[in-house]
Amino acid sequence: MSSLRAPSNYSEEPPRHPSLVVNSQEPFNAEPPRSALIASYVTPVDLFYKRNHGPIPVLDDIERYRVTISGLVEKPHDLSMADIRKLSKHTVTATLQCAGNRRTAMSKVKPVKGVGWDVSAIGNAIWGGAKLADVLELVGISKLTSVSPLGGKHVEFVSVDMCKEEKGGPYKSSIPLLQATNLDAEVILAYEMNGEPLNRDHGYPLRVIVPGVIGARSVKWLSSINIIENECQCLEVVGGLSEWMYLSMEVRHGRKQSDTRRVLKSHMLLMIQVVVTSGHGCCLRLKQMSLALLKSSPKQLI
Repeated sequence: MSSLRAPSNYSEEPPRHPSLVVNSQEPFNAEPPRSALIASYVTPVDLFYKRNHGPIPVLDDIERYRVTISGLVEKPHDLSMADIRKLSKHTVTATLQCAGNRRTAMSKVKPVKGVGWDVSAIGNAIWGGAKLADVLELVGISKLTSVSPLGGKHVEFVSVDMCKEEKGGPYKSSIPLLQATNLDAEVILAYEMNGEPLNRDHGYPLRVIVPGVIGARSVKWLSSINIIENECQCLEVVGGLSEWMYLSMEVRHGRKQSDTRRVLKSHMLLMIQVVVTSGHGCCLRLKQMSLALLKSSPKQLI
């Protein structure tokens, strides 16, 4: 049995940076001042936005911690942190952004449900860990696989984070299997952030990092990985691909604006690399990645 647990109350919360702007105390959701995002290319861990659905999980014994991989696989497996660290370590610089970033501004036009974020629910970090594609090979799923031998098409990540939106159940999310098994997608099971072990707010001891999509897919405090036939019907799924890609986000570069819908339709994925804020909005520097991982769902790009 894993030693990672979700407390029933908020008595074991970790300390936080005093400059964070707190949007809700329980659960703790906070963002840094705008000025913190332009101070450095890599956002300091303490100033990286905090997005939580319940009390921060506690790990009692790292030696007993396990991640279970099961579902539509031929060889279900329990992995320890030692098992994961034996795999080749990969680092990726990737920006995470909450889907609700700028919700306060949106609500001035029409009321929007959710945490009242300003513009700083976004951060850039250097993540280190094992590539998910390598991990899935341990259960018999080859790289660049869109359907597992037993019919799995999606990879579901389950946290121990208890989520009131999930009726008190664990937070979970999923990505297509082809994306998970594509080395170029750089999806990793991360145990480091900016060269240091993950802290509790950011998913210690292990989390998922899925570059190029909303932060909701980068599940923290990982408990299990399930290979499933259909997309996980979690709270963040409101429109499939049209929700979890940055399709509706305007990208500003100088005075030019481009619509990421057009870029995605040309089979390129945009991954945010750095964010600069000013009185004129956000400037985003973007990295293009090949989008073979989306060919399994072409209809959703229309």
